Amino acid sequence: MIVNNEEKTLALLLGLSYSAFTQDADDADRLYDRLEQQDNTALTTLTDLDKRQDPHVLSVLGFIYEFGVSVPKNIQQAIDYYQQACALGGNYGCYNARYFYQYGVGVAG
Repeated sequence: MIVNNEEKTLALLLGLSYSAFTQDADDADRLYDRLEQQDNTALTTLTDLDKRQDPHVLSVLGFIYEFGVSVPKNIQQAIDYYQQACALGGNYGCYNARYFYQYGVGVAG
């Protein structure tokens, strides 16, 4: 099989993109752990990560606001994060957003 330079470049870029998303997910999990330990700078850093539009990061933020992990509980903010995650293909975000609508929690009935 002969692989040209364009194919090599594409494969390299896809590999780097995947590792960046994996890194964001790992960072989100570490930041969540820090937030549980009352490290308030972790929330700021995690919120900065959400600008990369990673479904895992958005789902973690949804969970934080749903359960009030070191922040005031805010169901509407949680739903917003879950919906963003779902729109990006995040299954966890879709499942949780659906739950709120299915059971009428925090949404207009």
